[in-house]
Amino acid sequence: MEALFNWLEKDQFISLKEIQAIRKLTSNALSTCYRIETHTSKYIIKMYDAEIAQTLYKLNLDDLISQVEYQESVIQDASQNRYEVPHAISFNGHIYVPFEKYLIYIMDFIEGEILNITSYTLKQVSDVGRALALVHQVDFSKYRMEHWENKKNCVKNYATIFLNMYDPQKIKMAFPFLDQAFIDFLDQNVQAFVKGPIYNMDISKTQQNLVFSHYDIKPKNILWKNPETFIILDWETSCLHFRSCDYLETLLAFGHTTEEGNFYIHLDYIDAFKNGYQSVYPEKIVIEDKDIHALVFGEVIWLHVNLLNNNQEEVKKIISYLTFIQKNIPFLKSL
Repeated sequence: MEALFNWLEKDQFISLKEIQAIRKLTSNALSTCYRIETHTSKYIIKMYDAEIAQTLYKLNLDDLISQVEYQESVIQDASQNRYEVPHAISFNGHIYVPFEKYLIYIMDFIEGEILNITSYTLKQVSDVGRALALVHQVDFSKYRMEHWENKKNCVKNYATIFLNMYDPQKIKMAFPFLDQAFIDFLDQNVQAFVKGPIYNMDISKTQQNLVFSHYDIKPKNILWKNPETFIILDWETSCLHFRSCDYLETLLAFGHTTEEGNFYIHLDYIDAFKNGYQSVYPEKIVIEDKDIHALVFGEVIWLHVNLLNNNQEEVKKIISYLTFIQKNIPFLKSL
């Protein structure tokens, strides 16, 4: 970190002498996020691993920077008068600046609270449902098609990297208490996803079925400034997606409750979310098999990532969530 701050000080952005506190907020395979406090300001600094990002996008560094900076302009433009998103600080004329093996992204710190789903009010769940519909309303056709193709390729490359190491029996070996029916359920959904329209998406042929998507609206990415106002965080994975798939994943993320490590459908949350969404988009959304396949596939990826990182607590939570999905498929298809 000292090398980073020496570099920032050299470019007169921040001085080491001004820093009062540094706190790591989040860390994953792609990025690490820090909160920095000075005598006068608070900042969020995200350090993206440029090498991993280049592998996912299959772009050289200059083209990668152009891609992510254009993505930021899309995020800011699309959000106008719809929902609130963080605003990046331009640094040396750029939003993403290379430093060593990283891309550095800086924004002002926003005071607020990330709530556990069990702390949400029905009004808050409804507001998130409405926000998702507003995201889906964005006219993505006015942005460069090359951008969406690059995003699609990034998502597919990420999935392909996972598929190359995927082995359902590794899950069975790691957790021998899981019955074979559950392992088969995971594998059937993974295989169906690989053969399905999401993994094999051709944007030019499926545009009419796609919407602009944050791709990860979950309680962890909703920052409440107060009980009535929130900001949607972490737009790095935003892309084009099938409406029904994005709707199902987000609805379930806000339509459940937990008790002693187990997940349960929360019907009042489900209704509140649907009402919020339908206040903007009243047409019925039909949940299809492809949406279930994608839901399970995403969780199985996350399961493998946490197995590799030996994060046992998160692994148990994911297995519990997947069990919850397996038990509730008839209900999910009826939504």
